[in-house]
Amino acid sequence: AFIHDTLASANVCWLGAFCDEQGTWQWVTGEPFSWVHWAPGEPSNSGNQERYLNFGNSLLTTFLKGPFWNDHQDSGEHGGWILTYPVCEWEPPALPPPLPAQTARAASLPRTISRRFDGNGHWYARVNVPMSWEQAEEVCRALGGRLACPHNSEENQFLYDSFATGRLCWIGAADGAEEGVWKDVTGAPLTYLPWAPGEPNNSGAIEHYAQFGRDLHAGIRYFDTQWNDADADGAWLARLITFPVCEWETRPPQPAPAMISSVP
Repeated sequence: AFIHDTLASANVCWLGAFCDEQGTWQWVTGEPFSWVHWAPGEPSNSGNQERYLNFGNSLLTTFLKGPFWNDHQDSGEHGGWILTYPVCEWEPPALPPPLPAQTARAASLPRTISRRFDGNGHWYARVNVPMSWEQAEEVCRALGGRLACPHNSEENQFLYDSFATGRLCWIGAADGAEEGVWKDVTGAPLTYLPWAPGEPNNSGAIEHYAQFGRDLHAGIRYFDTQWNDADADGAWLARLITFPVCEWETRPPQPAPAMISSVP
């Protein structure tokens, strides 16, 4: 109940148990698997591949197990979404290790191969982790660049074609300092603002950050090359779905091959 109420009431979470080839469930610690809390009809081992334990609620899909347990496939996917989050545990008196330095953390995030735009000679890459706009700006700066902001239709189209045909992406444009006055992350006023129809609408008086692109699940959220103002989280139905595109004036160091994502 504690883990569910604290972390899984609005998210689907992995628990540390799995089923071995003999069909025996066990905890990753080797402790006895004695107390169980299966949802009705579970474990079902659907498709003969559900060998991992999760629970919780998705605000986006029909996965609504609450505090009751479910056996699930390793991808954690449901309804086309990879939606299962890990919950970590430490033995007292140990505490969770401190987060690594921002630069090291940013460098460890998977991203696409950098691409050069001939129009200005700058380089761009998408970080393949959804995050808030503020986090996106911090990550791009930690990588030695800045959150990308197109200043003309050619650059905008290049960024869309390269990074946003299957993702919603953050643009380095905001009007948080003064409502309706949109500037890029350097503080320069913006004259190129290709808003989608009806945008920016500052819904809820909290939408101060620009995004564009298309979510992988067409029909849920898509703007293509046109821009939308969003709140800082870039969330949709409580799920973070907006990814940073970073910009460098010179070619950035390439990440290790393991950090290059093959996801389009």
